[in-house]
Amino acid sequence: IKENSSTDSKKTEYVFEPVLYKHPDEDKFLIDGMPRWAEPLRDEKYKKASSMLAALKKYVNPYPQTEIEVDYEYIYEPKLLKIQEDFWKGDTLHILADTSYGVTYEDDVRLLAIQYKPLNPYVKPTLTFANFRKDIQDIRMEQEKRLKDQKRYMQKLRMMI
Repeated sequence: IKENSSTDSKKTEYVFEPVLYKHPDEDKFLIDGMPRWAEPLRDEKYKKASSMLAALKKYVNPYPQTEIEVDYEYIYEPKLLKIQEDFWKGDTLHILADTSYGVTYEDDVRLLAIQYKPLNPYVKPTLTFANFRKDIQDIRMEQEKRLKDQKRYMQKLRMMI
């Protein structure tokens, strides 16, 4: 909205007309058969429709975040002993999920946590899979960036004193 524009809804003036962006992969990831709407992106730094469209291309994410918890059932079958493998943190599975609306979701999920009850060997372990959580390297990079930003801030404060 232009700075000198009145707050009256009938005479609101825009720097550029509002931009509606539809992600090219939206049809693959409908939720309950319907598209998802994101909150409007409002930022004064965008002065042209093309820069707003570039920002929307960067920030709009149609891919659903999936987290799955599974109670692992170990089946003892002598014929499978040679080919059966245990799960380890970091393993990736390809999943297919059908919703009640007939939409099929397909994605890869990573094993993030295995919960055992060591005092009761008969309780099934719980496996947690997700496609949106960060791995340890991403977390470390974010922490290092945060530390650098704090150091810069402290240096600026020292220079002001």
